[in-house]
Amino acid sequence: MTDGNTQAIAKYLDERDEWDALQEVTVDLEQAEARIEELEEQRNFTQGLVLKLDAKLAKAVNFIEDLTGSEWPYNEQAKRTLAELRGEQ
Repeated sequence: MTDGNTQAIAKYLDERDEWDALQEVTVDLEQAEARIEELEEQRNFTQGLVLKLDAKLAKAVNFIEDLTGSEWPYNEQAKRTLAELRGEQ
């Protein structure tokens, strides 16, 4: 048979274990949220970079397309470069 003090101590220890577990989960959640924010920033940076590269590629393709009307050998090289950029062989 246990007395009131033993029960109070057991209850306190149970509550303490639950509190510790809650703190661990809270820390894990905060770390996960921070990682998500970091990944979103990286994704935004990457999307911006892709847009810039797409714009530069479009300018390059337009320039090369203009060269296809040039005199040989620029005309042939421009056609080969365009085919390569378009994935044609």
